[in-house]
Amino acid sequence: MAKLKKQGVLTDEIRQRLSEFWFHGVEKICDRRIKAAVVYLFTKIVPWQFFTAPASSSTKYHPTWQVKPGGLIRHTTELCIVIERQLQQYPKLTDSKCNPLPEARDILLAAGILHDTFKNGLPWGEKTDYENHHRVAAEKWDAAAGKFGVPKSIRESIYEAIFWHAGRWTPEWQPDKLEKLSIYARILHSADMFSSDYNLDLMYTAKPIPKKRSGRRD
Repeated sequence: MAKLKKQGVLTDEIRQRLSEFWFHGVEKICDRRIKAAVVYLFTKIVPWQFFTAPASSSTKYHPTWQVKPGGLIRHTTELCIVIERQLQQYPKLTDSKCNPLPEARDILLAAGILHDTFKNGLPWGEKTDYENHHRVAAEKWDAAAGKFGVPKSIRESIYEAIFWHAGRWTPEWQPDKLEKLSIYARILHSADMFSSDYNLDLMYTAKPIPKKRSGRRD
């Protein structure tokens, strides 16, 4: 918030979006090393514009509430909520009461929180770097994870999920890649696809369907 206040962009709307993002995302990470790496990235590395940008500059590929100022962190927050639910589908990632296992949730929350942090390039606004935003975010994570001693297996799982979050739209994609992805990478991609679907507008701001004319006088 101090960073945004310094830039003169900390509106009440952005403050609310940021609070939701921190509560549903960062604060739910249990492992102190993963959380420390994530907090470090947000306070030291991630461009401040991430917190104020819309999720889609073209307004075509996200629901209307995600293409407003602060829409990118709103999309990220909603993705974190979707992740929690999707984890419950997998017995090996949940306990006997269908609650997500802490490690599985930490991996997906960290990857989900970071997946779009460099969506508009680095420095922010470098459109030519857009297609590499998955790689930039994954590499920034990897460096921070090493700094805070995140175990190698967890570090690599988060890296993979961030790198492949766009699924078949990732530039490095190969026809048989889906079968080779970890369950974490597949869950994150699925959650990202759902939470960015512009058709969510129909579900949450439904409009009446026009009646068809029958050609008769009733």
